[in-house]
Amino acid sequence: MNAPFPGRDEITLTTPLTRHLCNDRAHRNAGRPAEVIVTYGTLADPGTPAHSRSNLWPESWGRSVPMCTPCLDNTRQVVLKYRAAVVIRDATQPAPGPG
Repeated sequence: MNAPFPGRDEITLTTPLTRHLCNDRAHRNAGRPAEVIVTYGTLADPGTPAHSRSNLWPESWGRSVPMCTPCLDNTRQVVLKYRAAVVIRDATQPAPGPG
């Protein structure tokens, strides 16, 4: 599925097309598969320098990260705590058919 690339305060969730292990080191070492690919947009206020403490995970902006469900749940909790206006687009499910 082709999902739009996330913009400012957006995250896109997609289904892995091939087998990936979760990005968390302990989960990866344990062989835990990723159920979702998380692609981060810019999680910052306009005009804020990238190194500002108010920015969330600048090293992840523009990156896609494979995650298991528990890691996604933890990520979602942190994102919503610090970037309440974030939009999480779930493109893991097929779009509903017409009528």
